[in-house]
Amino acid sequence: MIAGYARDHPAVLGKGLTPEGLAWALHAANERAFRARYPGFDEPVARPQLGRREVVDPVRVLEAIREWQYNTALAIDDPLERTLQPMIDHIRRLAVTVSA
Repeated sequence: MIAGYARDHPAVLGKGLTPEGLAWALHAANERAFRARYPGFDEPVARPQLGRREVVDPVRVLEAIREWQYNTALAIDDPLERTLQPMIDHIRRLAVTVSA
């Protein structure tokens, strides 16, 4: 869902980053955090679904980002965490524009 928003709003991506690259980076961080939390779990973790085209609700994207942030618990200055900030800011600006 987060990568889907980036696909629909490419301006939120940093230079050289693609929605697919973002999806895989988010997935890798999530998997590392999951395996650190559950070291005995050795099953494969579901991979991102990149082929689906769906309408992405910005509110659900923010919820997904918050959930991902909670699950991974990366430092605020982590490069991947900083990559998400323009998307968060973009969604918040849209919310202000829509409500005005």
